[in-house]
Amino acid sequence: MKADTELSGLLKRVSRSLYLSIRALPDSLRPVFSAAYLLCRAADTIADTRLMPPERRIRWIRKFPGLLDDARARDAALPELAGELIPAADIADERELLRSLGAVFALAQPLSDMERRLVREVVGEVCSGMETDLRVFGSDAASLKSFSTGEQLEEYCREIGGGPGVFWTRAAVLKERIPENGLADKGRRIGEALQMVNILRDTPRDLRIGRCYWPRTDLDSAGLSLADMLRPELSEKFRPVAEKWMRWAVERLSAAEEYVAALPKAQFGLRASVIWSVYWGLDTMLEVWKTGRFLDPAVKAKVPRARIYLTIAKTPAALASNAVFLGGYRLRRDAFLDSLGRKSL
Repeated sequence: MKADTELSGLLKRVSRSLYLSIRALPDSLRPVFSAAYLLCRAADTIADTRLMPPERRIRWIRKFPGLLDDARARDAALPELAGELIPAADIADERELLRSLGAVFALAQPLSDMERRLVREVVGEVCSGMETDLRVFGSDAASLKSFSTGEQLEEYCREIGGGPGVFWTRAAVLKERIPENGLADKGRRIGEALQMVNILRDTPRDLRIGRCYWPRTDLDSAGLSLADMLRPELSEKFRPVAEKWMRWAVERLSAAEEYVAALPKAQFGLRASVIWSVYWGLDTMLEVWKTGRFLDPAVKAKVPRARIYLTIAKTPAALASNAVFLGGYRLRRDAFLDSLGRKSL
């Protein structure tokens, strides 16, 4: 019980919004979602630990998903992994997560075989995306590299965001007996959109660790070089690129209309976790757009805490009515598209 409480506190510190979504879930789903998220977050910490050479990080990223099913390999690997990574972790919560890896893996052990399989698949897909980070990009601003094409960025979003969207759906179908009826594909599209939101929000930070997710073809069209992406004063030149991919995200988020409608109205927690993610994704993109400082590391676009809790307070009506959810979703979507200068949807 104490370990569960400590991991719950850790989950809250490493992701405020996701913690709220997981807390809202039915009891049957919290363990599998908590285990999957904390394992993916630990893998992300491995991938981002710049004091370890990329080759070593790739080694651990490749090995990581298999540790779920191999207790002997896990017992041998975790002390070595902690010894290499804890001194290199930049943030206190990341160091605590790495120290707690044994407990995080232990979260997955009581799960059913099918649940563990789902966790292993999503961790594997996310780790594949992280290996892309390490193979394609540089390690700092001086070695900044970008994707070449939009297709590469879309594939990356399918792995890092779409994989968790499918996992979320299949776990809910498994544990709560919800008819699948194409929901996994819709979950993938929602996950892809939310990953794009993360990329938009984190662009200034990512550029300074050598990662430009924005395709070279788009930068060329905007008259931007890779070196230009490190100049905050050129944010306005980047605006057309941001707008293009924001519209891409909005188009994929439209899958939420049918996705939420397919969730039973009695499943309040499950519906809330999806509704909040969609609402906050749109809110975050609007905050990014309003700042206009897409390349400025001094500007951190985030949804105000008061708005997050206001959304939660207004959620009960949307839980019982698809029409209320749809109204709230379209109100946010249309406000965002109006801010861009509506051309679609």
